[in-house]
Amino acid sequence: MTATNIIEGLQLIQKSKPAKESDYHFRAEHDEIFVGSIEWEMSDEDKARMEELGWEANEDIDGWRASV
Repeated sequence: MTATNIIEGLQLIQKSKPAKESDYHFRAEHDEIFVGSIEWEMSDEDKARMEELGWEANEDIDGWRASV
């Protein structure tokens, strides 16, 4: 995944993240980035774009995963 795809994905996430920062999480492990929330509200169009960028929906974290 390119840095540009990571940045654009994070910008889409920023648009739909919950208002309270305590209601979502962001973490990185070795070669993966995880961003998620139970309160996620993302449009179908943005979800499709996330997948085009190489992000994967991850039900275990109720959010998105990027392999870098």
